Amino acid sequence: MGKGAVTHHMDNKKVVLVLSAPIGSGHVQAANAVAQAFSKEDGVEVKVAGIFEFFPGWASKLLLNSYLLLLRIYPNGYAFLYKWGDNQGSLGLRGFVNWLFALGANKFIEKCRPDVVIATHVTPAGIIALYKKKYGKQLPLIGIVTDYAMHKWWIYKEINAYVVPDREILAGYENDIENGQEIWPLGIPVRSQFCHADDREKLRKQLGLPQDGTICLLTGGGEGLLPMAEILDAWHKQERKKKVFFVAICGRNEKLEKDLFKMQAPGLMALGYIDNIADYMKAADVVVSKAGGVTATEALACGLPLIIYRPLPGQEIINARYLFAKKLAFCADRVHDVCLRLEDIAAGAVPKAKVQENALKAADKIVKQVKDYLNW
Repeated sequence: MGKGAVTHHMDNKKVVLVLSAPIGSGHVQAANAVAQAFSKEDGVEVKVAGIFEFFPGWASKLLLNSYLLLLRIYPNGYAFLYKWGDNQGSLGLRGFVNWLFALGANKFIEKCRPDVVIATHVTPAGIIALYKKKYGKQLPLIGIVTDYAMHKWWIYKEINAYVVPDREILAGYENDIENGQEIWPLGIPVRSQFCHADDREKLRKQLGLPQDGTICLLTGGGEGLLPMAEILDAWHKQERKKKVFFVAICGRNEKLEKDLFKMQAPGLMALGYIDNIADYMKAADVVVSKAGGVTATEALACGLPLIIYRPLPGQEIINARYLFAKKLAFCADRVHDVCLRLEDIAAGAVPKAKVQENALKAADKIVKQVKDYLNW
């Protein structure tokens, strides 16, 4: 292995450890996409873990619920923390967070004995950076940025290479990247389910969806953070020239799912957390969502027009600006604007979105780049 410490395993397989954080489902799905791509390689064993596995269950649940409560009750508070975190003065807190999680992570790493670690979130990247620094390890560390935005907490000299969706997102951070660190503008990885075409008519039949008309997918990520009831109410209050069938993916937001069921709105299918969202995307004509980097990239991989409604403060606003500037998404600040854009799409007034090739190939490109970098 050319650029890291040699690790000997009984079966001579290279061990790839992919670490994520279940703070929003996107980081986890990106990790799964990379793991899925590596699993096709001979002589490679893939291990996937989330940082909350290093904590007792009650502590992990408390941390995650606190984060979600902040997003729901006071999103501007999250925006403040995100902005404050993107400066040098916040790095003391970052160090404490990494130290806290590393208490349970070090034994796991020693037991796993990886040949390379791939992190899809800043905190696991920081845990491994701390591990390398503390024990003088030459363990290769690859960081995958899963948003169309960079952040100061991603900056570690112990990261060997950064995978980014576009070099443009590094604007303002050039002086933070050290000479020995590589930049790989390979895109945001999505799972293979999004990367191949399926028979739409067959998919719609399997999923119980109408064959004709426009199908709109409403999704707010794993936590269902999208005001779907407001969108549906606004849509049905006005007489529309075109019919739209809505599929609302509520994720783990059980209250939202129950509220939508009580609405008994015509042309609506409300679902909880599902593991085949790729099927619904490929059966749909348009997606209305927040601006999570992975969800947006999944829609691009399926060639779907994307309407972003009121992105959450922080990286989602930056994602939305990037996607809008690249003409890869529409942005709407009002429910009324969402409905107008939906009408245009249903009427065929908006050109069909093109499948973004980078979104299709990112995971496989990452695998190839890592193997080349490590001389595997």
